[in-house]
Amino acid sequence: MSSSNALKRLAVAWPRDQARPGLQFSQLLQYIAERSVDGVSPRTIAAVNCLETDRMMSKYTLTKRTTEPKSYPKHYHRTLKGYEDAIKGKKRTMLQTIFGSY
Repeated sequence: MSSSNALKRLAVAWPRDQARPGLQFSQLLQYIAERSVDGVSPRTIAAVNCLETDRMMSKYTLTKRTTEPKSYPKHYHRTLKGYEDAIKGKKRTMLQTIFGSY
């Protein structure tokens, strides 16, 4: 299988980003595979494979110290909740935005 075909296969399998329906990573991968003159490097294919399988998350686990910093322990939890709410179409009121409450 050529490197361009391998990248196209990864692009098709890539999950859709619900938060940005008009901007998909799979479209970028398709574009690179179609426009590459010399083919796609094996290193690029390996990097996309690592992203797809979450290999780095298992290699470099996040500690509680990282995910809950003392200066703002709920930062990442609130960021993730805001992202999930945005996908569902939920909006915060102006006061919730100003005072940072959920």
